[in-house]
Amino acid sequence: DGGRDADDRCLVAAAESDGVARLTFKDGSVAGGSCVVAGAEAQGAAVALVGSVAWVHVDARDGQPMIVAENLLGKADATGTRIACSVGAPADVPGLTFALDRGVDALVLDADASPELCEAALIAKAQRAESAAGDDDAAAARRRRGEVPA
Repeated sequence: DGGRDADDRCLVAAAESDGVARLTFKDGSVAGGSCVVAGAEAQGAAVALVGSVAWVHVDARDGQPMIVAENLLGKADATGTRIACSVGAPADVPGLTFALDRGVDALVLDADASPELCEAALIAKAQRAESAAGDDDAAAARRRRGEVPA
């Protein structure tokens, strides 16, 4: 998070230009870009941001959110860019959370999201935390056995 306090990690979307809204931190520094992805051109704009910004947010709820998320995750691998996806249906949460065995870095819910969607997101958050703890435990066990360098 770059040393920011938890409250400062909130992102604010500015006016859209060429299909991309600028995302800024509360202090005004640029965090990334946000796109509504309803076709190949808009997805291309989101992909173009990967590697040059900290965050890319996509809203693909009217299309195929899983495909868009997987495409962005594939492009973002090892670039430092984090992917956030808007989610509108509880059924989309698990797929986005664990897409390509990695999952998106953040799920974005509308302020008036249904209780079912909120519950699905909270369950996914807990599952990701359990998975990360398990990965840490497995890595520690491999180090203890001398299988990987510390």
